[in-house]
Amino acid sequence: MEETKKCPYCGEEILAGAKKCKHCGEWLENSKEQNNTAQTPSPNLTVNVMNGGGRSAGPIYQPLSMYGGKGKVTAGLLALFLGGFGIHHFYLRHVGLGILYLLFCWTFIPWIVALIEGIIYLCMNNQEFDMKYNRHIHVR
Repeated sequence: MEETKKCPYCGEEILAGAKKCKHCGEWLENSKEQNNTAQTPSPNLTVNVMNGGGRSAGPIYQPLSMYGGKGKVTAGLLALFLGGFGIHHFYLRHVGLGILYLLFCWTFIPWIVALIEGIIYLCMNNQEFDMKYNRHIHVR
């Protein structure tokens, strides 16, 4: 029978000599230090936004806004106060929608839509916001 160990990222059993976890797809280092510190993940590890079916094993979730991503509170406040001009869409890198809001700001329709969007941003949890607006961020 082959030796196994726990993946430091997802906590699933993998072969001791594996270079990549077959469950979460993370690359593993084969140093003894890595194996000894596998139980205490550091903030430099990849942030697993979705922990494979809701399992609690693996690193603790940290908002990607800490790593240069866009923050939901900032986006929500921009939508509430300057949303009629589409500023929140420019902030979230949706330039086309931002220009559309600017073109129609005189109709007050973008103001109403931005108010609703601001409330949605502020009510959304961090993981949902990151999956929708910060997917391009890769934390290592």
